[in-house]
Amino acid sequence: MTTAVLAADTRALPDGTEGYEGTQATGFRAAENRVIWTGDAGLGASLDDMIAWERHIDATRDDPNAPYCRLSVPVTFADGAPAPYGFGLACSTEFGHTVTSHGGALRGWRSHRMYLPTERISVVVMLNHLTDAREAALDLLAAALDVDRSRPHAPQPPPVWAGAYFDPGTSLSARIDTFPAGHPRLRYGHSAERLELQVDGSAISPSGTRLIPTDDGLRMDRPQENLFTHLLPRQGTPAPDIAGRYHCDELSADLTLVDAGGALYGAFSGFLGQGRMDLLEPIGPDLWALPCPRALDHTPPGDWTLAVNRDTHTITLGCWLARRLPYKRIG
Repeated sequence: MTTAVLAADTRALPDGTEGYEGTQATGFRAAENRVIWTGDAGLGASLDDMIAWERHIDATRDDPNAPYCRLSVPVTFADGAPAPYGFGLACSTEFGHTVTSHGGALRGWRSHRMYLPTERISVVVMLNHLTDAREAALDLLAAALDVDRSRPHAPQPPPVWAGAYFDPGTSLSARIDTFPAGHPRLRYGHSAERLELQVDGSAISPSGTRLIPTDDGLRMDRPQENLFTHLLPRQGTPAPDIAGRYHCDELSADLTLVDAGGALYGAFSGFLGQGRMDLLEPIGPDLWALPCPRALDHTPPGDWTLAVNRDTHTITLGCWLARRLPYKRIG
């Protein structure tokens, strides 16, 4: 990997290459990163470097003591259930073949690489824009395996059980609606998941999430996170009378909610500084979402769920990466 370098300052790579954000409809502009990385996250590499790395992986595939072989051993959760990710690598089955992989991204950049040890196939995708690199890698892998990956273009109708839900185990909201193109989507984790309706009335996402309607809500299985929970419906409109200031002792942080002519805005403040005001999205009775569009490297951690408890004058906040944080009203 002769041209790999430590490029800790993400504002620009040393060779002048540029990452972009935007779309064909809105136009493209240079993406500005302001993160200073340390360690492996600060490495910059060319496609030739990545090809050299994949060749090394393939050349040492039969050596159990080789670094990649040691990193790609199966891993489990604490209860023994298989885990799809460990030691920096994802393990999955794609088109019936065992694959180890990893993706990465910064604002303006996307990458994904895969290795199939039995078939001795490597796929590397590197983009200087925000297209889904994993989907591109899967398309290339399908072509290499002579697999038809075409998908029907007709949009699916939303499931009859679409709507707003609350997960009491994590205090996170779950919203089922449709993508602009018409495909059902689930908003629960750090990014929206496309759903495919099944003949039995359930729905499955490509990541493994399964939603199963029940008499009193939805069963949600997320084996990729070892999470199996029950979602309770929360239909209706939340009352916008929660403006004020709230404090979290655990984080030594404040949440300020402001009513601006009937529209609620929220911002955080604490030892990391003052956040910007963002518009809250109503979900259901005493349930709101506060957008979190920012992330250090790849996708944001997901919207913050604000679950209001009027008896204790507390708002419980949570997102995919941080859950059940109590904010007590102080003003």
